[in-house]
Amino acid sequence: MIDTTGYEGTAEAGNELNTPCDAGDVPVWTIYPINPSDNIAITGFTGQCVNDGIFQNLEQQKTPAGVDYWTCVINEGTASAKYQYSLNISMSGKTYSYDPFFTVTAN
Repeated sequence: MIDTTGYEGTAEAGNELNTPCDAGDVPVWTIYPINPSDNIAITGFTGQCVNDGIFQNLEQQKTPAGVDYWTCVINEGTASAKYQYSLNISMSGKTYSYDPFFTVTAN
């Protein structure tokens, strides 16, 4: 997993991505297969960021070109801390999850 925030996420392309962000930021997730013949999609989110309301207005959308992506707003009232979430993925008929972190800086 790779982040493109410009905030220098740690463990990028590794097993424990940690993305720094500010309360009020709008993260966007999209997924592409390495092998173009694989069918892959983000199917949803679970975990602390969802359960504790860190992710607000979490929803799936499409670009004008038809590419699926997910977005939300990091809750403006979020305290400065590290928060975990699970990204649920369907790939070629199998289900996977990945559990990265956001390190939020409060306003």
